[in-house]
Amino acid sequence: AYTRTLCLEMEHRTGYLADSVLHTVYLGGGTPSLLSADELGQLFATMERLFHLAPQAEVTLEANPNDITADYVSQLADTPVNRISMGVQSFHDDTLRLIGRRHRAADVYRAVDLLSQRGYNISLDLIYGLPGQDLRAWSDDLREALSLPIHHLSAYALSYEEGTPLHRMLEQGLVEEADDETSLAMYELLIDQCEQ
Repeated sequence: AYTRTLCLEMEHRTGYLADSVLHTVYLGGGTPSLLSADELGQLFATMERLFHLAPQAEVTLEANPNDITADYVSQLADTPVNRISMGVQSFHDDTLRLIGRRHRAADVYRAVDLLSQRGYNISLDLIYGLPGQDLRAWSDDLREALSLPIHHLSAYALSYEEGTPLHRMLEQGLVEEADDETSLAMYELLIDQCEQ
């Protein structure tokens, strides 16, 4: 039903991009890797019918690392997707469990290996200022990410959004928010390690 609705939304919004050639397409804002290859196929068939997709367009799919299996990568070959953006957040399993992520560090390595074998452009997202994360742990996360065959790295400072489990943990005193000095030091470390 969601896929059908999204296709209908594209139908209604064709005027926004009338006569434009699309050079980038980004499927994100959630976990589109939960969509089956058939559902993705419906989206792309609608997109290609309604819009002018450049032959060499960059087509990105956001994914959780544990959604990237050999079968899924094989099925993606039938779509225009050529870039995968994975929400890694951290390479520390205890941190991933604490923030409620479904994957573990091993899933990231496996997914990157599968995707790089097929020639995908790979992007990873990391978060700094996570509960219990110090400069050493952040440095470890950066080192791990930058050691992989990726093309892009996004790094975000953690924000505690009201209504989320992490925000409730903060309110209950179960986790502590990183102070401004720590966040700044983490940001500077990010810049330094990326420049190196």
